[in-house]
Amino acid sequence: MVSQQTGTGFVALSSRFPWWRLALLPLAASLLTACGDATNIANSDDGLSSDLATIASTRPVVENTSQTSSETVTIPTRVNTAPAASSSTDYRSSGHTELDQRDTPQTSSGTVTIPTRANTTPVASNVTISDSNGGSAMVGDLLNGTYTYTDAKNDPQGISTFRWLRNGSVIAGATSQSYMIVAADAGTTITFEVIPVAASRQAGITTGASVTSSGINVVATSSPVNVTISGKATFDLVPVKLTGLDYNNTVISNVRKATVEALDASNTVIASTKTGIDGTYSVTVPANTPVKIRVKAELADYSLMVVDNTNSQALYSLDGSLTTSGMSNSTRDLYAPSGWGGNGYTSGAARKSAPFAILNSMYTVCEKIRAVDPAATFSPLKVNWSVNNVPTVGDKALGQIDTSHYDSDVVGLYILGKENVDTDEFDDHIMIHEWGHYFEDKFSRSDSMGGIHSDGDILDMRLAFGEAWGNALSGMITDDPLYVDTSGMNQASIGLELNVETQEAVEPGFYSEGSLQRVLYDLYDSTNETGDAVSLGFGSIYSTMIGKEKNTQAYTSIFTFIKAIKENNPSQAANIDSVVAMENMEPINDIYGSAQTDNRSGNLNVLPIYTPLTVGGGAVERCSVVDLSAPNPGNRLSVRRYFRFTIAAAGDYTITAERTSGRDPAKIVFNVAKASPFNATFIEAQDTAPNTQTVTQNLVAGDYVMEVYDVDNAEGAGANVCFNVSIN
Repeated sequence: MVSQQTGTGFVALSSRFPWWRLALLPLAASLLTACGDATNIANSDDGLSSDLATIASTRPVVENTSQTSSETVTIPTRVNTAPAASSSTDYRSSGHTELDQRDTPQTSSGTVTIPTRANTTPVASNVTISDSNGGSAMVGDLLNGTYTYTDAKNDPQGISTFRWLRNGSVIAGATSQSYMIVAADAGTTITFEVIPVAASRQAGITTGASVTSSGINVVATSSPVNVTISGKATFDLVPVKLTGLDYNNTVISNVRKATVEALDASNTVIASTKTGIDGTYSVTVPANTPVKIRVKAELADYSLMVVDNTNSQALYSLDGSLTTSGMSNSTRDLYAPSGWGGNGYTSGAARKSAPFAILNSMYTVCEKIRAVDPAATFSPLKVNWSVNNVPTVGDKALGQIDTSHYDSDVVGLYILGKENVDTDEFDDHIMIHEWGHYFEDKFSRSDSMGGIHSDGDILDMRLAFGEAWGNALSGMITDDPLYVDTSGMNQASIGLELNVETQEAVEPGFYSEGSLQRVLYDLYDSTNETGDAVSLGFGSIYSTMIGKEKNTQAYTSIFTFIKAIKENNPSQAANIDSVVAMENMEPINDIYGSAQTDNRSGNLNVLPIYTPLTVGGGAVERCSVVDLSAPNPGNRLSVRRYFRFTIAAAGDYTITAERTSGRDPAKIVFNVAKASPFNATFIEAQDTAPNTQTVTQNLVAGDYVMEVYDVDNAEGAGANVCFNVSIN
């Protein structure tokens, strides 16, 4: 008997099975594997036929995708020979099956007829379309195709193919199982086609017939192709108090006039606008499109942006999430928190509101300018802020910015941001002060040499006016004369506090920024105290700064400004003189300060402020002194001495400085400036004899002013030195 071992294909033979039939089994098994089931064996020994049929019944049915008819295979048998008569071998005792009467020599062959089984194709049924938005199909709706896959032989589904058709015509590119209705589909019939594909258990793919769904009619009136996303952008504004930053009374404020962009999934800008003064925005974008809203720390109207100087000047922005725009208008608000956690900024939390607080101050000052000059043009300005900006001199790309300041070389503001040390992003007066230097650079003019300064210092007249302008401007822009700089642990200390209207100067005079800021603010404001009967407003001050002050023929100072604003407001000249007089100054009637009498307690090295020179005339002695200066004498009163002269005819002229007393000058610098138009040229003098330095320069006809100083004194490392100055 023959039995089957499940799962192994192993065949066990009875002890009566002839040995020669055993030899035929591998051949028979191979043929059966290749050709299929053996269902009829003819022309063979009946025992072989029976055994092959038995084996065939144990083999699995093999599908053949290319054959549909039966096939007959002839199997030659092995010719047997009987054992020799003299052989005494006992097959049973030796383990062989004994021969029966059938074990006679065979010379015939056997044939096997094997019918092949045809594979069936897969079928797609129940092919339908559903509208994900429900209701009538309209432009913008998302259609989904569904179907049922079957295969009679249980072959798994392979990669079936899909097509969408419009009025029976194939829609180009519509080959997925979903399809969004477009404008061209309005008023047409959409169908979904499936071609089922099976993954056969044998090599190859079997493809079924295509099946098309019933049509879905798209209404002629389409849903919106575009939708509107609107919202509001806000940020945390931390008030400044005399005790530091007041986080407990943080106000949620509007992001005003900032750039807003709508971006798609690839970060491509698909729409843009600006926030209103109430922080609101609105953009139109394609319907059913992934969209992200971004608010930039940028005032496009004023060519101004807030960037991170420690991150390659990357522009700060506030981003919403990437979300589909849907089929109807929607609202998305954006909010920038301060990051304050109660006892410090939360670890890992971005101080998102800081750039927008800076932007808010910049918007306030720019709007003040635009209000009095609608045609004003703003040169591009970058405000550099970082949480890493510290009051240390070094690499600005690392945040070592020294102090909040304006850098004319790069046309940029640098603002401190290191928590528990000094942060200025909420100190609006500080930022507007520094913007005031940008204004001088791009709208007006400043001849200040800059440098360290504080209230009470006796300053060079140019520096005193420039710093007073920044302080007073912060009060004018905010209509708040209180100037506060917060700093320290938790920003709970005050680094500087002053009132530009009421605070009296420690050293009143034309060299005091404290005096000059009071003069400027009193000319602006409408609060008139004793001695102050003038209220010119911002427009008059602005027009003076961008007009006559910008084009003055002397170095910029309180003298050039007051002379100009009196000319612009002749009816207020007496009231302006009264304001000036309260700060220990004589009436100002020329750009040189010729009427001033304050020589600092009889110091002969202060007046006159400008010394007249006559070409070809005698030398005039003046001294560069450091007696009035501390702690940084380089930008203090009388370190630099001023002269004026007139050139009648163009030609080469020699200017000489001959030391008369004091330290032998290391190097004299002549800063010769053509008065109109004002054009300064720095010239280092050359030693032509002991204690004598000269420079020869070609000068055209006209009026000139000149600054003369000793380099060591200007750098804060010198001593008093006097010299005779002449021009020939």
